[in-house]
Amino acid sequence: MAETRSMLPGALGLAWLCAGLVIFALPKRAGWLFAGEAGNSTTVTIFARGFAARDIAIGANLFNSFLRECSPRPWLVSAGIADLSDAIAVLLVWRHLPSRHLWLAFLASIIPAAIEGWVFRFKVGR
Repeated sequence: MAETRSMLPGALGLAWLCAGLVIFALPKRAGWLFAGEAGNSTTVTIFARGFAARDIAIGANLFNSFLRECSPRPWLVSAGIADLSDAIAVLLVWRHLPSRHLWLAFLASIIPAAIEGWVFRFKVGR
């Protein structure tokens, strides 16, 4: 069980890295998932790639901390703050999102934040 616990931050980092790479490669698809037809705009594409770059950086560093057997704490905290800020941003524009996309946008930010908090409880940088 202890070995599995120590692998959780590395697995989470790898997931962040992969998600970021997919969003960076397909920003219009990601934009459509969150904003509907407005997601195809150049502005949303730029923001999607910015979020993707953030996710790539956090994921790569979280995974690197696992490989180097360093504390994942700073990267778990960074990931949690990033996802919580995404959830708050969705709440701030709630009325402007297409109804079928607003729950997806909110859940896509709050669920990872909850997972990061759960992983943080297991491995706080011992």
